[in-house]
Amino acid sequence: MGYAPLSRLETIVYTVEKELGAAAQDRHPEIGRDIKVMGIRQGEHIHLTIACALVDRFVLNLADYLDAKGKIAAIAVQTAKEHGAAKVRVDVNTADDPAAGSIYLTVTGTSAEAGDDGEAGRGNRVNGLITPFRPMTMESVAGKNPVTHVGKLYNIAASLIAQRLVDDVPGLDEAQCLIVSQIGFPLDQPQAVDVSVRGSSKLLESKREIAVIIADELARLETIAVELTTGTLGVGRWPLREPEG
Repeated sequence: MGYAPLSRLETIVYTVEKELGAAAQDRHPEIGRDIKVMGIRQGEHIHLTIACALVDRFVLNLADYLDAKGKIAAIAVQTAKEHGAAKVRVDVNTADDPAAGSIYLTVTGTSAEAGDDGEAGRGNRVNGLITPFRPMTMESVAGKNPVTHVGKLYNIAASLIAQRLVDDVPGLDEAQCLIVSQIGFPLDQPQAVDVSVRGSSKLLESKREIAVIIADELARLETIAVELTTGTLGVGRWPLREPEG
């Protein structure tokens, strides 16, 4: 399954996580790599809950920890507003109990040291988001080979098809793509490709253009492994493929 474009809330959740990750590498070494952002929109109000592991050697004391949480919230609020949030609330590490000395402080900057190591197939889709209001598949992109495994390749291809349709077909505002494989058949010959689009009434005139884009992306399946290796294509980012040229 794949869809495009990202909604405003999806864009905010995605961008806040990326911005916090960039801040950790740049100016805030106390921010660990384990960053989770959950977003809910109620009308125009957006509420973000952030779980962010902090690295102990860069945190002096409890006051410093609480200050770091404030910086994380400030980065999230600014990023959300830059991407269309008129009203935004941010809560960081809500399980903390400072009075009891219980805070999200880690050695490595991840929750893995506490045994929370996750599992392939649970959680994030190919675009890096968990999106229960969108069409989803239980096929895991992580941990599958990028040469023959449809669980990886078709999720990538479906997302690329949806993205290209929105980018290239005039009047098309939203697209969803489902691809079904069949054992024993070539990868570029799926059993079914189902595309749903939303836009202007003139889309009925674009069926041929849509079919050409689908065929082109299916023909490029054999290059996905190379594109992943060179970085022109990436899982967990949006857009998946860097613009050509």
